[in-house]
Amino acid sequence: MIKTTIRHPSISLIAKLGIILSTAFSSVSLATAGEKTLITATQLKLNTFQISTRFHQLTLHEGDTAIQSKLEEDIEALRANRSLLETQDAPESKEAIKETIAISEDYAHFALSNEMASEGYTSQYAINDLHKTRLNLITTLNKIIEKELEVIGESSKYELYKAATLMQKMTSQYVRRANSTGGAGVYVANEENLETPDVMAQQFTELLSTLMKTTKNDPNIGALIRNIDRKWRFIKPSFEKYNQNTVPYLVTKYCDTIVTKFAEAADKI
Repeated sequence: MIKTTIRHPSISLIAKLGIILSTAFSSVSLATAGEKTLITATQLKLNTFQISTRFHQLTLHEGDTAIQSKLEEDIEALRANRSLLETQDAPESKEAIKETIAISEDYAHFALSNEMASEGYTSQYAINDLHKTRLNLITTLNKIIEKELEVIGESSKYELYKAATLMQKMTSQYVRRANSTGGAGVYVANEENLETPDVMAQQFTELLSTLMKTTKNDPNIGALIRNIDRKWRFIKPSFEKYNQNTVPYLVTKYCDTIVTKFAEAADKI
């Protein structure tokens, strides 16, 4: 009789396989957690510029109740994303997240301090408080975003929210400048303002061009990006000539649509 010997994997081999699988799952888990933190921080950055835009719209529209309602909705979105960020497992960004949580509520408070509806004007103190706090909030959010990018790199979803945020930042500055005399009045200078609307318009054009190429054959989001491109080509000249005959109503209307389209595209990934 021929005896057949069945060789079982050694304990050490099984252990090695377990370590390999455990490491693989841990990497996936870390990447997933990191992307959640990255996207949430980017969404908060978008919320920050949306709130700034509404604040200055409220002045332009003389305390219009519809704009006030939109401002309050944007603040609720910021608070919701802030709560989500607070639950993220992101050891590299722990301190920056703490700073963001603290600053964001101050920012929400200052955003609601526009006296246009009750007093008929917006005080320079309210504008300065909002602007200073926004700069601090964006600084802490950038710390989180940069840390998470170091760990996981850029994703398709992040690229879409990055583009949406740039669109909103550009619009926020445009509307604030429109509140100045003739759209070209006194404007507080600082490091963020070195990027004027025309400069950001060029940056956005390049970013959108890349997205157009990478999503050309994508059945899920290709059509949405092409739709954004058509709207952008229409509104782009307004940003390029931001200090001439400003059209803030048109710009904010198109910005809202473009940002919404980017969010729709991101949801499909």
